[in-house]
Amino acid sequence: MTKLGSFHRLRNHYASAALCALAFTLVSHAADVKHFSISAASATAAIKDFSSQSGSEVLVPTDAVTGINTQAVKGDMTARQALEQMVAGTDLVVIQDEKTGALGLRLNAAREKNAESRQATVSTAK
Repeated sequence: MTKLGSFHRLRNHYASAALCALAFTLVSHAADVKHFSISAASATAAIKDFSSQSGSEVLVPTDAVTGINTQAVKGDMTARQALEQMVAGTDLVVIQDEKTGALGLRLNAAREKNAESRQATVSTAK
């Protein structure tokens, strides 16, 4: 075997190892498990606590969380699991950007449509 062939094989081996390490780092970061201790509170206050404990901001329209109270979250879990536990039983749904992994909240579309329908009914009844 020539020195050049050996060099190319060694270079390919290192390149493969680097790609595997990069993929592992990206996947493990997306699924980082952290300890959460968030009290049941207004959605606005709970989201602030979540952000400080997870180290991640949550994208949410402020009008979507008005008047919503969240569940307590305690234990070791991923940020998405904590956020889902926090909004369980509310009109909020967790969303996540596929490219960036950013977490957000939005109103449940079916419940939002029902609220609009109820408001239209009230308006026409006047």
